[in-house]
Amino acid sequence: MLEEVLDTQAFRTHDLPTQQRAALMERQDTKYLVSYAQLGVILPALSLSHSLLAQQGDRLFGYESLYFDTPDLHCYHAHHNGKLNRYKIRLRRYMDRHYLDTQTAFIEIKLRSNRARTIKQRTPCDSDTQDIGAAQAFIEAQLPSHLHVLKPSLWVRYQRLTLMHLQRCERLTIDTALQFLPAGSQSAQALAQLAVLELKVPPGAQGSATQSLLRSHGLRPLSFSKYCIGLALCAEAGLLSHEPFRRAPKLNRFLPVLKRLGPARKTLPSDTPVRCFPLSRQGFLANRSAAASG
Repeated sequence: MLEEVLDTQAFRTHDLPTQQRAALMERQDTKYLVSYAQLGVILPALSLSHSLLAQQGDRLFGYESLYFDTPDLHCYHAHHNGKLNRYKIRLRRYMDRHYLDTQTAFIEIKLRSNRARTIKQRTPCDSDTQDIGAAQAFIEAQLPSHLHVLKPSLWVRYQRLTLMHLQRCERLTIDTALQFLPAGSQSAQALAQLAVLELKVPPGAQGSATQSLLRSHGLRPLSFSKYCIGLALCAEAGLLSHEPFRRAPKLNRFLPVLKRLGPARKTLPSDTPVRCFPLSRQGFLANRSAAASG
């Protein structure tokens, strides 16, 4: 189990209402790529200055997102080409007891502004849906007209630890056991023994204590979009030769990150269960061991 690999017992904990008071829907993001071995060294240091989200005995939470894009992958290519004021659109489900009990999911729109800020807007939706048509008014109010026609593009699933700094308005998310499944595909790409860290601070914040700690452990920021890198991984593995992908995505800008992922990459073949939006918490838990191994 992943919880056994990543020991979090030294952390003080906080609950979801406490975390929501520092939602950081507008923020600056910094991302890092670390091995589980590195993470095992860093977590004890983080426990001195951060608390950990815990709900009903759980500390590690499952996330599932279905990303949407235009038929020519405008959102993907906007990021690849370094375009500012770019968007990501996703349908997200949180696999913890609170959201499972309420059957709540969210359609989320993220804007990466020309001031290097991330601004997130979201609206609730039915957790069983894979269709964002019911939120068309919300989508059209938030997005330019060329992004109003969207199709499912990529499933992304992972397990997350969420830390909050004890004194500053800073959050650090640690995403593990990442899997990427193209819409309409039966095979997925996965990252074994690697985690993506994302530091979230208020716009204009200076002198992040968390960033200083990560730097002291030899970590350096990198550009890592789970949607874009996941789709690029699937393209390299030959998993996009079907609808809705009208053309192969460009990869040049992401090649350094793809090379760094190296041996951590693995393909989950068509006979491996890759369950997106499982109907129950039990269904999710039943797949945790397979996702954490490798």
